[in-house]
Order: sequence, then structure tokens, then C-alpha cells
Amino acid sequence: MSSVYPCTPPLPADAKAFQGDEVQRSLGTSRVELRGHGAARRYAFRMDAVQALSRASNALAERRFEDALAAADEALAGQLDRDRPEPERGEFVERPERARAHHIRGTALLELGRRVDAIEALTRSIQDDGRHYAWSNRAVARRDEGDVEGALADFGEAIRARPDYVHARFNRARLRCARGDWSAAEADYLAVLRGDPRAEPSRGEWAEVRRKQGRPNDDAALADALAAK
Repeated sequence: MSSVYPCTPPLPADAKAFQGDEVQRSLGTSRVELRGHGAARRYAFRMDAVQALSRASNALAERRFEDALAAADEALAGQLDRDRPEPERGEFVERPERARAHHIRGTALLELGRRVDAIEALTRSIQDDGRHYAWSNRAVARRDEGDVEGALADFGEAIRARPDYVHARFNRARLRCARGDWSAAEADYLAVLRGDPRAEPSRGEWAEVRRKQGRPNDDAALADALAAK
């Protein structure tokens, strides 16, 4: 499973307004007027959501999946991405905090065996941000649901977003092996092995793919393959 990155959200746009709230005396009266209550409430709701997102991230990293799910739901009920504009029709606006919350939900649901719900949550994450790890985790969920074509497509999107993403390369290689697509599987294994020629199980599975094709699979053959463009 892909790792979850630390939550470091930016300072909300409301913060400056909130910090600038002031008590103003109306001219000609002794009445004191407090301005900015609305901004203060919005800022408080925003911080509650950000803190819930951080708790969700920590819970997922500690494999407390039910806690991660509950905290992610709490974050999504708050004012995440408060500083992002509303999209026009057909326009894409990244919402990285909501994407992170949906990704945490999807990963927790996947670990809990709720694959259909995981696919829905990860789809929401992709729609909000489209990071490689969301594509890869949705591919795992689709694979486990028996949707091989969908899984291959999602692994491909993960690799397109981040070509050196070993997790997606390795899992796509295994799916291609299951389909008997030996040449394509070999290309994925080689991409993994370029980072570490001794990495297992990629080294052994590359050798088996070569054997299936009737090609040399010893260390010299691997060195030649890695050197080839």
C-alpha cells in the first residue's frame, strides 16, 4: 500500500482577516462593537477540519483504520480548502486537502475490505487532485474486485503521474503476467530493477518472465537488458 504523506496544509485565507479583527468604538457613542465574528467562526471551523485531517493521517500511518475513517469523515464535514475558488462549469480546481481526506478514507476502507466504498472514495480523491498514490490505490481496489482492465488503466495513470513510482510498476507487471503479456511485464520489472538490480521479488519474477519467453535470465542477461535503451 502506498504511504500517506504528512499533512502540512497552508495557512487559510481567513487567517489574516481573523488576526485583523478589532474592537472599534463608534464615533459619538460609548458603544463597543466587535467586528469579525463571522471570520472567527469560519477560521475555527477551518482549523477543526485541518486538525481532524492530521489525526486521520496519523491514524492511517499507525494502521488504526476505523479511527482514520472517522477522522477523515470529520475533516470532510468541515471547511477544508477554504481558500480555493469555486470551479466554473467544466473547470478543474485542485482541492488538495479534500483529496487527502478522501484518499485516507479510501485507503482505510480498502484495508477494512470494503473495496466498493474504497473505489468511490479514491475516485473522489482523484477528482479533487489526481495524485499518483490515489490512482495506485484505486487500481489495487479494482484489481481485488476482479476489474483487471480498470486496474491496469489506473496503474498506468499512476505511472504517468510519477514514472518512478515502483509500487505501481511492480503491481502492473504482476497483472500483465497474469494475462500472459510477458514482454510488457518484463518492461515493468526492468523499470523497477533499474533502481536496484537485486531487488526481490522483482529479480526472481523478471527471470521467470524471461524463462517464459525462452530468453536468457542470468545476471549477465539482466545487465544487458538494463543497459539497453
